[in-house]
Amino acid sequence: MNALAIDNAFAEAHTSLAFVMLYYDWDLLNAEREYKQAIEANPKYALAHQWYSHLLMASGRTSEAISEAIRAQELEPASLSTTMNVGWQFYFARQYEQAMLGCKKTLDLDPRFIQALWALGRTYAQGTLEDLKWSSKDRCVSPYWIALVYAGLGNNEAAFEWLEKAYLERSGGMVWLASEPQWDNVRSDPRFQDLLRQVNLK
Repeated sequence: MNALAIDNAFAEAHTSLAFVMLYYDWDLLNAEREYKQAIEANPKYALAHQWYSHLLMASGRTSEAISEAIRAQELEPASLSTTMNVGWQFYFARQYEQAMLGCKKTLDLDPRFIQALWALGRTYAQGTLEDLKWSSKDRCVSPYWIALVYAGLGNNEAAFEWLEKAYLERSGGMVWLASEPQWDNVRSDPRFQDLLRQVNLK
């Protein structure tokens, strides 16, 4: 906020503030305002486009999210982060072939890039669950990701138990509830609808 008091056109500050509003406050309305101001201040600031795509996808504005992700990648074509983000947005849009291409394009840039490798292995949930639980003992692992794996395994009760923990810890991953394909099987559950309302996604 101090940076904005000095220079309200400081795109990086607007972008950082928007990120906190989205992932911690779950305040999508004001986060969008900040992202737009960042992009207006510096249309070539790739990170603003990249993170704005997160908000758009979380809001269900799929085509806009993909457009922003592609714009960020165009601005920084050698960036692992912007390239991988295109893959993520296609994944959330359930356009899996395009998502795989995004992951593979990222791995062409760096075969060891962990996010791309992890995305390609999303369907291999059995081992992932135990790894996450074990890792959570000695380092920060969001309950959201454990809930997501339980959902992939069809254990909905455990998934909701961990989602509740994620909500109480204000896990940033909660902003993806409305977009993540692995929640499709529980969307009609009243508990899931309540969570969407609590995270301001409904």
